Amino acid sequence: MKIQGSNLKTLRDRRGFSQAKLAAESKVGKKTIGRIEQGGDKARWHSSNTVTKLASALGVSVDELTSADPARDPQNPITPTRRVSEKLDGRSVVNLELNEIEYKVSRCAQLEFAPTAIAILMEMSLAWRQRRLDAFRQRMEGLEELRSVLGPLGIHLDDVRDAADLEAKSIANRDVFGESLLGQHRGNDEDWCNPFNAFLSDVTLNIDADRVDVGQHDGVGASTERKLPYSPTIHAALLRRITDHSELAEYALLGGFAAMHEVPRRYWKAGQNTARARWLEEKVDVENQHKFRDDQNELAKILRQKMEQHDGESNRKP
Repeated sequence: MKIQGSNLKTLRDRRGFSQAKLAAESKVGKKTIGRIEQGGDKARWHSSNTVTKLASALGVSVDELTSADPARDPQNPITPTRRVSEKLDGRSVVNLELNEIEYKVSRCAQLEFAPTAIAILMEMSLAWRQRRLDAFRQRMEGLEELRSVLGPLGIHLDDVRDAADLEAKSIANRDVFGESLLGQHRGNDEDWCNPFNAFLSDVTLNIDADRVDVGQHDGVGASTERKLPYSPTIHAALLRRITDHSELAEYALLGGFAAMHEVPRRYWKAGQNTARARWLEEKVDVENQHKFRDDQNELAKILRQKMEQHDGESNRKP
């Protein structure tokens, strides 16, 4: 059967596969794939077994690989693609790869679906905020009736009502990541001041999504002075298995020093967990290893101080 090299490259790019990734998925040699693609629009003969393996790995029909002009074939259209170049941080790349492992959805497919998923989440978050605002205003009506009883404290009701009005304007302006003005009247809790993060936290709690952990400071647009790059937000247990519970290996992935698809295939075999973790650890240069250790020591120091403070307060209680 004849394979169009240009078709193979287009379909491979659409899936987000490198030649090495396609070779691993299809069990067809990387050199063979390279030779096919180098042929461009000139078709090359290959065994039906090779064509079938490639089509299966790419999730397409055999005709899409062999058609002389699939872009104009109404039965097997190939949507023209355009390469988009955006830099992602290590955490985002790892999350894409973890999703690929956990849900069998390629990175390319995740990126293609992302605009739809984001639009749905944004609308859900705005509706969630509106419901919360409506409930807040209902409670405010009850407090208004007690204004005369509250005395000097009643003046604060005006401030709270103004904040609710500003929150309504924020929702109307579709300010998804903006600071929630209602959060200012909840003791300045940063989770509440970041409405989208608060929405995600509420959703994951309600669906008991134990594999997705939206921390107080890990949501999009979260207000925080510093984020530790080795603090995962999704599939934490899976990531720990991949890195053999090595925090430095996690740091290598989440910090962007290495990617899972770069790990040699021999390290993915059974019994190679420790070797895989060591390979990842070695990708972190000495300077950043020292930085990682310093961050760990700083975090441990803060935790010790908080525990000592808590113990001291407990001892002072009668």
